[in-house]
Amino acid sequence: MFEIIPGMATLYCLFDVMHASSYVLIVVFTQRLFDSVTLVAGGAPISTALWPLLYYILASIFLEVANGLGNFHLEHLSPKVLCNFNQRIHAKASHVAPIEYERPEFLDMINKAHMGTEWGLLAATIILMIFTFYIPYFIFMGLYLRSLSPFLIFILVPLGMLFDIVCLKRWKTISLQ
Repeated sequence: MFEIIPGMATLYCLFDVMHASSYVLIVVFTQRLFDSVTLVAGGAPISTALWPLLYYILASIFLEVANGLGNFHLEHLSPKVLCNFNQRIHAKASHVAPIEYERPEFLDMINKAHMGTEWGLLAATIILMIFTFYIPYFIFMGLYLRSLSPFLIFILVPLGMLFDIVCLKRWKTISLQ
């Protein structure tokens, strides 16, 4: 991806990190909103909850925009990468003797090469997403939880183990196909 369209791939990575940070912002502003609503229920003026509500709404909008940018950019990036891979396959296939196209084994090999580009792109996207979405998410969430209480960071340990198991299962599923 980075070799074919480095600027677009880098932009996708930035959108993914923005998306991960937006989930943490939602958690932060939800906590602040609930804290302010508790104060209002205790007798504080209602204006105490208006700024946290506004920040929560803005964080929600930011989440949706970051999600949309990441998804749209990936939908725009994938065909360009696949087109480049398919052009390489076609360039190599153009040097083959025409009689080879009569053999079903050769046609099957070309079909497997085309399918391999799609599965390879999917595997590369998943690996990239692990490094640009999930790891930043756990880092940002860990920093936030540690700021609340140092003990809360231990919540991320079982989540990280679960995340590893899910990633390995997904990788095994892709490698079997």
